[in-house]
Amino acid sequence: MKKASPELIFIGLILFGIGISGWIYGIHWKQVASGKKFSGEERLIIQLQDQIDALSEENEIFARELRKLIPEGTDLPSKGDSTSPAQPLLDSQTAPESSDSETVVLPQ
Repeated sequence: MKKASPELIFIGLILFGIGISGWIYGIHWKQVASGKKFSGEERLIIQLQDQIDALSEENEIFARELRKLIPEGTDLPSKGDSTSPAQPLLDSQTAPESSDSETVVLPQ
């Protein structure tokens, strides 16, 4: 049997080291992907993303309910509109009397 040259042994050790490091790196990222090794900041980001999703869904539900309550033909501001907030009635403006306790806002 022939004795291996030092260069061949060196190349074999390097390839073996690269293979083992790749295997360990794969185990590490498999644990990260499963959620076992998230840092505190990563957990916080995931919670915030979940909260954003839940609030967006709730916002869509409220928008649909609002569209049902507003009479047909009324112009609604679009999502990108930056209109001023509703202003209170002035002394010269009075709300019409109504029999029930609904609040009536007059258009400006």
